Amino acid sequence: MLKQEAQWLGKMIYSLDQDSIFPLLNLGSSSQNFREKQQPWIYQFLFKPAQQSAVVLIPHALGILEDVEIGL
Repeated sequence: MLKQEAQWLGKMIYSLDQDSIFPLLNLGSSSQNFREKQQPWIYQFLFKPAQQSAVVLIPHALGILEDVEIGL
């Protein structure tokens, strides 16, 4: 995710009514190391505001499964 994308997405998510969107499923931001070290803007714009406002982000477990496809 590009820094500008994380910033935009964070603005969109946190501008909505929190009761209508949280808890929110975290379906693609990989590991904590990835979010905080490799692409720290993901943490800065998406995860840190959630921690500060005490809303719930639910982590996914798909990373441990192989050959999983999600059809939308």
